[in-house]
Amino acid sequence: MVAEVLDFAEFLKQRRQRSLWADG
Repeated sequence: MVAEVLDFAEFLKQRRQRSLWADG
């Protein structure tokens, strides 16, 4: 369960970084 949450958090982090790159 914890691993799934961590994986999801990493997914959101990468998604956010891609969004920032797109905005920049």
